[in-house]
Amino acid sequence: MSLTGVLTPLAIGARWLARLLVALLGLLLVVCVGLYWGLRSPLMEQQLIPRLAAFIETQSGVALSVERMRLHLDGALYLEGVEARRADPQGDMTLRLQSLTLRYGLWPLWHGRWVIHELTVEGMAVEAELPLTASTETAAEEPASDDLLATIEALLKSPPLELVVERIA
Repeated sequence: MSLTGVLTPLAIGARWLARLLVALLGLLLVVCVGLYWGLRSPLMEQQLIPRLAAFIETQSGVALSVERMRLHLDGALYLEGVEARRADPQGDMTLRLQSLTLRYGLWPLWHGRWVIHELTVEGMAVEAELPLTASTETAAEEPASDDLLATIEALLKSPPLELVVERIA
């Protein structure tokens, strides 16, 4: 009797373990490729930019428009054709950027820190329109309300996110 064609239970278990490991690695590869294509897709860009612009406008009063945005898994954000406009009774201001590149650390984001390793801005232009008044008197500045001061103090005591910029180019 020959033992060459007989598989032991240990060999069968090892084969199934190897198959399971290959299947899990294949699944992980498919998920990573899907994430990569999903983050770089124009559909993601079309969904994210309007939501982000609306959120920024409601929070700060700054109208934001971005022509193109790319988010990479390696911790990089590329923005092209950025325009931020703030309408104010004391004067309008517009900031235009040809491109903006942010390189940040992914691991610190898990801990509530946004560490920016590099911030690169190309083609920056600032335009401001200040109103001209006929009177030579300057209006007395209104003191800040207690609510605003309390909000600023609360944010300074416990900021929602720590921001560290290591390099600005």
